[in-house]
Amino acid sequence: MGEPMKPTSTARLASVSELLTVAASAPSTTAAEARVVQAALADPHLVAFGTMADLTERAGVGAGTVARLCAKLSLSGFADLQRRAQVELVATAGQSAADRIHDTDPADLLSRVAEAEQRNVSGTFERLDRNAFGAAAAALATHNRHVVVMGSDAANGIARQFGQELASLRPQVEFLDGNPVTVARRLALGDATDVVVAIDVRRYDAWLVDTVKRFADSGAEVIALTDNPRSKLASSATVHLTFRCDSPGVFDSFTAALALLNALNAEVATQMKTEAAARLQQLERTWKATQALEG
Repeated sequence: MGEPMKPTSTARLASVSELLTVAASAPSTTAAEARVVQAALADPHLVAFGTMADLTERAGVGAGTVARLCAKLSLSGFADLQRRAQVELVATAGQSAADRIHDTDPADLLSRVAEAEQRNVSGTFERLDRNAFGAAAAALATHNRHVVVMGSDAANGIARQFGQELASLRPQVEFLDGNPVTVARRLALGDATDVVVAIDVRRYDAWLVDTVKRFADSGAEVIALTDNPRSKLASSATVHLTFRCDSPGVFDSFTAALALLNALNAEVATQMKTEAAARLQQLERTWKATQALEG
């Protein structure tokens, strides 16, 4: 095993990204370790929320290589690396849009946004918990359950679109916003047959976190779509689906969240094929009769 890297170059650096950046050019870093460094730098979420197996598979190395790299970085092992990566992501997430605007690099911004969105979608689906996705879709496809869709202020648009499309496939779908009177009324009238879909990312809307917890306490099944599986929103959920929201710009990205919601509706349509087809045909007839659509 190689010697730990000099404290002046690594140990005093606070963040994982700084540690890995130094390791990338350190003479003591082997070719196999360099592949681990490249994989971790390219996808911080892989380290923060993935497993040792995820990292070794992505880098094409064995667990021993990761262990040796961690030792060179003066870390106790993968768990230590992961913990620090999570802390770094949380610290980055705490930045406001006003803070981020000063850090936004205008150089080749279009290319960097395109690359980030591709990573968001591919990373989300590569590490998607298929069992959790199946459980969420099954709950949404159950005929006798009421579905409540909620989104934060930032996620309001995609939450409404998801709810409207789901309502085209099945009955008893409603959208709930943050109006305290509306929220209180819906909570009072709710029961354990409710299925709640809640969508938000870091710096979560307080009303959404509180409402999700109240629904969960009443026995409702809560499906949370969020960026952090350890967030307060996810902790109250029956099922949580994690998506990536990285962006080189000022605001978090909801591209991967929209793709995930599209996948949920596609699966619901498959499971409710006969009923969903009948509802869609009825809608088409009405749209044509009222000339609601052109083209």
